[in-house]
Amino acid sequence: MTAAAIESDAATAQRARPKLFYYLVERDIPQQDFAERIPCKPQQLSRWLKRWDDPDRQIPPPHRIGRMVELTDRAVTAADWYPPELNGALKADDQPMSERVKFTAPASTDCPAGGSR
Repeated sequence: MTAAAIESDAATAQRARPKLFYYLVERDIPQQDFAERIPCKPQQLSRWLKRWDDPDRQIPPPHRIGRMVELTDRAVTAADWYPPELNGALKADDQPMSERVKFTAPASTDCPAGGSR
């Protein structure tokens, strides 16, 4: 991805990806190299760095988040693994999550209609 594409991506969606994505791009650190330092597979790191609205995006487990916080000298924090409207980076009225990510209810639930078991 080119620097111009990164800037366009960031400007359009107010940092549409986890902060680590931009940290790596701005410092010219290849994802594969960073994955080796975590350690994890590059494919796994790629899943963690997908856009907020990508249904295949995953959140890393706590021990991996801790390692990435350490590797970035706290430039990336645990809160940075959540969209800005959930981690406090955006005011609630800036861009509601419902406008950015479409959630669908499961077809069936374990609870009866009354909500209790």
